[in-house]
Amino acid sequence: MYYFLEMWTPGEGWSSLSEAEQEEWVRRAGEDIQGLLDEGVELVAIGKNDVDADRQSEHAYWAVWSMPNEELLEEFQEAVREAGVYELLDQVNLCGRGGDPVGVLGDMIGA
Repeated sequence: MYYFLEMWTPGEGWSSLSEAEQEEWVRRAGEDIQGLLDEGVELVAIGKNDVDADRQSEHAYWAVWSMPNEELLEEFQEAVREAGVYELLDQVNLCGRGGDPVGVLGDMIGA
């Protein structure tokens, strides 16, 4: 299983859009997301960064996605690029294959 974690804040590109353009972008994004869900991408959780946490990111929103294979992960990332996300939002991502805690933490040994 592969996971894609994203954190974002509206950027200058987003602010340059009119409210009607923002609403249209959100509508299209919803359609694109539904298409990915139909193909096997799972939206694990999405939310607003609204609870204090130690060493909290400054990003305003977050989402966690999962997908069964690397091909669907690449398709997902292509959909994000095609949607113009990186021109509109200040976004950072993490992605990779899921693992077990000891194995993943053990990967740091010698780093």
